[in-house]
Amino acid sequence: MRIFAIGLGLILVTGCNGETSTPGARGLFHPAVGHDRAPMQYVVDPPDEIVILAPGISELNGVKQTVSAEGSITVSLLGTVSVAGQRPDDIAAMLKTLMKPYYARPDIKIIVNARSKFYYVFGKGINSAGARAYTGRDTVIRALAEAGLNENGWPEKVHVSRPIKGDRTTPETVIVDFTQVFERGDLSQNFLLEEGDILFVPDSPLHAFGATVGQLTGAVGGSSSLVTAGGGIRP
Repeated sequence: MRIFAIGLGLILVTGCNGETSTPGARGLFHPAVGHDRAPMQYVVDPPDEIVILAPGISELNGVKQTVSAEGSITVSLLGTVSVAGQRPDDIAAMLKTLMKPYYARPDIKIIVNARSKFYYVFGKGINSAGARAYTGRDTVIRALAEAGLNENGWPEKVHVSRPIKGDRTTPETVIVDFTQVFERGDLSQNFLLEEGDILFVPDSPLHAFGATVGQLTGAVGGSSSLVTAGGGIRP
């Protein structure tokens, strides 16, 4: 039984490593390196929260508004303003135009607390799995840093999947070797995420091997050896 289990572990380790990664699959995934590619432009939708920064305009400065189900906010002097489907910069420009009858040179900026869009992180190798707010500036590094990798995960095989959306008729998946990021500082696989992307961190082969051996030895009434999560065998 022990010989069989060790053989199985070797197959898991060597066989799975034959899988190859495909960075930038079909040109859908783009690294967030330097300034060669801007973050995705976030589009406001209900129930995002809008924060208006307008120094010198007491009616607006610091105002927080949740975008209503109808896609609008209520602003002093202006009443109901439709904002859904627009980018933060577009909303700021619109408010500047609307405020010109009251202020000569209105200075307005918009901050959005994202509540309407999400990406997802799953896997036993993650400490905090589930949905996370999408901001338009999310990357693989940020997603995994916030979710937290643990010792059960396989950082060399992080799957980033992009579902069918818009004119894309097939889902695509890229496999990221995250060890290249934290061991070498290689950011070429630090892809910008899109709304709806799914990150999955699978079990490491050794952790899966340990679980399999535990099941096998349990099925035959126990064993004098234990395979640890790190892959070592101790009496």
